Amino acid sequence: MKNPLDRFTEIFSENAYLDSAVIAPHIERLKELDKVLPTSSTFLMLTNTIEQRYEYFTKNIELGMGVTREELYKEGIKLFLEMIHPEEVELWLVMIQEMTNFIAENIKLEDRTRLDIQYNYRIKVPKEGKYLNVIENQIPVHYTDEGQIALCFGQVTLIGQDEELPIRGKIRILNENNQYETLFIKNYSKEIYLDALTNRENDIVRLLAMNNTSKEIGDKLCISHQTVDKHRKNILKKLGLNSTRDLVSKLEYTVLI
Repeated sequence: MKNPLDRFTEIFSENAYLDSAVIAPHIERLKELDKVLPTSSTFLMLTNTIEQRYEYFTKNIELGMGVTREELYKEGIKLFLEMIHPEEVELWLVMIQEMTNFIAENIKLEDRTRLDIQYNYRIKVPKEGKYLNVIENQIPVHYTDEGQIALCFGQVTLIGQDEELPIRGKIRILNENNQYETLFIKNYSKEIYLDALTNRENDIVRLLAMNNTSKEIGDKLCISHQTVDKHRKNILKKLGLNSTRDLVSKLEYTVLI
């Protein structure tokens, strides 16, 4: 069976101009998601945000979404927007604008290629004839001289079925250990347990969901494992749960979005 991580080799071989030094630490974090998300329904993309078009999709896009790369290259972001659930298009647009404004107002230009912008929504998959949930990670890799995002390296994963998940937007930055730390998180739809948590607590929940120990989490977030343990107790208390296992099993994909 083909190695699902081959898609990373594919995108660099077909887009030689990409700066691997910028993208490499992000890819390590995306590979971690492969352990908990279905790689058979995961694909990569390059988006030209200035011209509102796609420059690249991995070849499995047609198998996963039922549309060809040629259609997406021709129609651009317009076609993708038409596939988003009609109840979520406006939420998606507001979310993207708010996160773009946050970056412009709070992140130095030299730090912006260390950002990961994550959000989710539902999209209609023609071959399935129904809506599926999507988790999307976008890494801005090129900016204009004015600081506007020009090119994004992205990963999209189809998950679950037509169940309504909370629409959440998240901005994270690679720390000195090349681990993500949350700078911005906002729920744009129905309330969930995780809304009660701080940015740091959300980071810890995500790492717990990926089977990290307190010591491993502490090393990744540059804090002590005792501090992690205190956060874990506070998280369970806030959410009214008895154990980390209860937390992960109850929230499923929402711990990752």
